[in-house]
Amino acid sequence: MFLTKEDEINLKKVYSTYQNDRKGFLYYDVIRIILKFLSGKNLSIIDVGSCGIDLISDLDFKQRVSVDIEYPICSENVTGVKKDFFDYKEPHKFDIITCFQVIEHIENAKEFTQKLLNTANLAIISLPYKWPQEQCVYHCQDPVDEKKLYSWTNKRPLFTFYVGGIYNDDRFINIYGNTKYLFKNWFDLFLLSIKYSKFSLHNNFMKSLCENIEKLNILIQINI
Repeated sequence: MFLTKEDEINLKKVYSTYQNDRKGFLYYDVIRIILKFLSGKNLSIIDVGSCGIDLISDLDFKQRVSVDIEYPICSENVTGVKKDFFDYKEPHKFDIITCFQVIEHIENAKEFTQKLLNTANLAIISLPYKWPQEQCVYHCQDPVDEKKLYSWTNKRPLFTFYVGGIYNDDRFINIYGNTKYLFKNWFDLFLLSIKYSKFSLHNNFMKSLCENIEKLNILIQINI
């Protein structure tokens, strides 16, 4: 179901409250960096389970779609579809699909994850990392780790980024799919994956080292 003007007005109120509650979340910053690396004028992207959080409208994509059962993104740059993703019929195979902090809410997580992977050539998925069971009453899959995620995907990610939280709310972001979408930014993603590796999850020295490597890489590119 596509959104009416009345829906858009109501959703803007939800967006404002929900986004304000989540301002400053580090994992959103990491996701924005990844998406900026992967954006392209000839590419399409679909975000599943947006819940009012807009991470795609400002990116350089040919087509942007948001699917959510209640609060899809709807703007001048994003087509909002209010529908359960299980019932969504994609008009074509997308280049990139994103799904952030959604699967932990889904009872049939494997079927949902397989639909994500089959809807696009490249998938970017984030989840809470090893949150204790019942830490969040809205989650039905905690704790989630690499092993549980593999049981849903049946494949290893191309990259994984571990992002620490302050209140025992770490998250991990995983990229799956066709490596051709990563070719131009492989080294940048590699550095980012080191900076946000499991080892550096709560290791400030490791992050500082990677930041210096990034600065050195920029200087080398400028001098070239």
